[in-house]
Amino acid sequence: MIQSLLIIIIIMKSIYCCLLILLLFSQAIEAKKKKKVDDKRPTSVEPLLYCNSCQAIIREALKKVKDSRKEYDITDALTDMCQYRNFSIYEYPPPDMKKGCEAFMAGWSEEVEKALINRKSNEDIEDYVCYKLTNACQNVEKGQKKGNDDYVTINGKKVKMGDDGKVDINTQKPTDDDDDL
Repeated sequence: MIQSLLIIIIIMKSIYCCLLILLLFSQAIEAKKKKKVDDKRPTSVEPLLYCNSCQAIIREALKKVKDSRKEYDITDALTDMCQYRNFSIYEYPPPDMKKGCEAFMAGWSEEVEKALINRKSNEDIEDYVCYKLTNACQNVEKGQKKGNDDYVTINGKKVKMGDDGKVDINTQKPTDDDDDL
């Protein structure tokens, strides 16, 4: 009888250990999946720029393909997407947008292409790609704008802007923290 109890206890402990290992393994897999999505944004690209780049890519692609869902149209639209000329109207300057675009496309080009091919409408595709599929806009509020500082750079020197957003280049002197450029 005691041997039977010991065998039952050993079996129960074995089952418990197996369940615990299985639980830990499944949590590790889920964490790795989540980390994989988050790791596609390089740390050198701030979240708002990454989000804006995703949105700009989708908008620019839709301008080129309109309602087409043909693979060759989508591929053609996404080829050379990260050119300065595609980003002249966005919140960040074209060199920054190019950097954000290249970072985004390096991790998501295939998924973006598939999403554009399989989209149900042009109206919802940007939110789907940037907020759901890629999480590019994770931790970025819709409509969030880039914060502008009170300085502009003129001839390599930081110059303070007035309250009206204008700079009088004749009376403004460079600030003491010009080394921050």
